[in-house]
Amino acid sequence: MVFGETMSGSPGGLPQFFGELDVHGVISAAANFAVPGGSGQDSVGFTLWDSPWWSTSSAREEFRRVLVEALNTAACSGIARFCMTVDTPVDLTGHAKSEALDETTTFEVELVALRGRDGSTLKYCFACRQRPQQSGQDIGSLTEEVSLRRKQIESILSLAGALTGAVSIDEVVDAITHQSGAVVGAAFSNLALLDSQTGDLELRHGPGLDSDIGERWPRIPFDDNTPLGRCIRLGIPIMLSNYEQVAASFPAGADDAAKAGFAALAAIPIKGGKAALGYAWTSDVEFDSERRQFLRVTADLIGDALERARFFEHEHMVADLLQQTMLPDRLPNVTGALVDARYSPGTAGLHVGGDWYDVVDLGDCRSMFAVGDVVGHGIEAAAAMGKLRSAFAALAPYGDLESVMRRLDTFAYTVDGARMSSVVIAQFDSSDGSVSVVSAGHLPPLIRSPNGLVEQLPDPGPPLGIDPSAVRAVHRTVLAPGATLVMYTDGLVEDRHTSIDDAIDRLKQLVSTVDMNRKGTAHVLYNEMGRPQNDDVAILTVHRQAV
Repeated sequence: MVFGETMSGSPGGLPQFFGELDVHGVISAAANFAVPGGSGQDSVGFTLWDSPWWSTSSAREEFRRVLVEALNTAACSGIARFCMTVDTPVDLTGHAKSEALDETTTFEVELVALRGRDGSTLKYCFACRQRPQQSGQDIGSLTEEVSLRRKQIESILSLAGALTGAVSIDEVVDAITHQSGAVVGAAFSNLALLDSQTGDLELRHGPGLDSDIGERWPRIPFDDNTPLGRCIRLGIPIMLSNYEQVAASFPAGADDAAKAGFAALAAIPIKGGKAALGYAWTSDVEFDSERRQFLRVTADLIGDALERARFFEHEHMVADLLQQTMLPDRLPNVTGALVDARYSPGTAGLHVGGDWYDVVDLGDCRSMFAVGDVVGHGIEAAAAMGKLRSAFAALAPYGDLESVMRRLDTFAYTVDGARMSSVVIAQFDSSDGSVSVVSAGHLPPLIRSPNGLVEQLPDPGPPLGIDPSAVRAVHRTVLAPGATLVMYTDGLVEDRHTSIDDAIDRLKQLVSTVDMNRKGTAHVLYNEMGRPQNDDVAILTVHRQAV
């Protein structure tokens, strides 16, 4: 992603520039503002405060301190803003200093943290603009210009923030179609995505388009003579400043453009050659260097976001497939009991891979059940989950409850990604209803009595892989005919807006009212809890049937 030239707007206009910083404040992409004896490209590799422009200021150390604080703030909250007054050794507008700047200049600086798939900060998008000083310029005109510049920068920083939080193609498209138009002052925006299976271009339209037009153009052939199609095929921007140019260049779409009230159009390629941005304006547009620069910046931001979203969705699909293949194809029949289970992958980001359940028939009316949760998400968590689940299935037939947990604990200590995992294991004897439960760092199971009262089992000991020699307490009770054991992972009850205790109380109330003597109880619990799918969820219910 490359941010570009000083945008003065007009001779004597207010300087503003963009750039990209790494986590240490080093300029990692060109910020093409003027520097002594060179261009902004000469600043790449310098910390911002040591770049050729800032380093000559007497306020360099103060600027460094304030900027480092702002970087830390943006890393935590996503965005930071501050003002800094410095000496001005060069003229950022390209004119004589006396025509543009005083000896000191106040800059407003904004930072947006761009995050990786694990939520860590990868780099920062920064924008600097000069705060206006009273001079011989017309104050009214200056105020209007400052307002316009502020809106442009705020729009691009808002878009950068939205794209940083987008981890799916749909979320990126939503940010594009609802926010990117404001960056370039367009009334309408859309996105063309190359469908690798059909070879067509899928069109995602933003608000502001006549519904009839949108319905008639959900996709177009790759070789169709449209601005977006030509843009992707040739890899060059298409910019049409007025309706006459639109009608002359793309006559097949001229009527729709007129019907929609569009006078000017632009199609901007996105790196990778598989997508393009489309914009429309309701009046004639001059595609000067400033507007072209904003179009480039927007396309670069969106290109990074699309690439990241494609990676996320691919890894999500692989992790989900891997996990589904590792979970039981079907549950074994348990004599005297009705067993039901539900697994659902998370859909908000790459939240898939850690949760699992299993049921092992031990013979002689005995069964062993487990529900577990591996720390983390994605393919690595799915792989660790598969190892733990396989270990449980292998150990269960050859030991009692305590020995199975002890050996599983030792095994987790040796497996990358399995430490700090949680699991709850129950052994059930349907001949007398006896059930024993042992837990390692897992949320407490629930037992519903035949009369609807719900008991919450004691809190667990430490998670797996912390202390292989840990002795864990075993809770022993009896499932009376008509009673039910409910085991679940934290995805069912954790919500940042609700305390975990309140959420478990809500689950207990739900368990007390649901008919457990039928198939699909795990699905009912999942649906009734109304999970937003921020995390994956595993539920296992064991209902002792009345004789």
